[in-house]
Amino acid sequence: MSNREGRDETDSDDSVCRIQPPDPPPVESANDIEPEDVDILDDDNLGSLAQSARSNHLKNARIMMYVLGTLMLIVSVTQFFIAELIVDNQIKLELANISGRGVDIDQQRVQRIREETVTLTKVVSVISSIAGVILLVLGYQVYNYPVPCTVLALVLYLGGKQCPQYLIRPLLPRRLLLGSSLL
Repeated sequence: MSNREGRDETDSDDSVCRIQPPDPPPVESANDIEPEDVDILDDDNLGSLAQSARSNHLKNARIMMYVLGTLMLIVSVTQFFIAELIVDNQIKLELANISGRGVDIDQQRVQRIREETVTLTKVVSVISSIAGVILLVLGYQVYNYPVPCTVLALVLYLGGKQCPQYLIRPLLPRRLLLGSSLL
């Protein structure tokens, strides 16, 4: 029994069209893998994406700590050396505002406030310069101790931005605005 194409009717179209998939490769068990065959087990391998991203973040953190520490150090040292000039200018501004109201000013008290404020400004600038040096040291150590260094740097920077406002503002020459306290 043949059809027009010369094939037997016993041959089905399914048997001709079937393609057998290749056998899957053998699966190795975890016990069959040798440690030297696996690169992930190597601690010195920096090729993985996670380690590369971590290294990039630590590099950025180090750069930021170096930049912030250097800027804090430069500004603090400069502020230390020009503290008297800063305080004198602030006192002149405040005295100009007070003298317009016709209030008599006790010059001895102004001088005492000036000395206290200069001393306080110098103390705060020394503390800020120490914070700058600490930021530089934390930047140097960020690869050895990444989490503690970044947390300490963040706390130091944010705390360092807020503390002088609460320490100095009440003691700045703004006290001169209260004319009755100078009489």
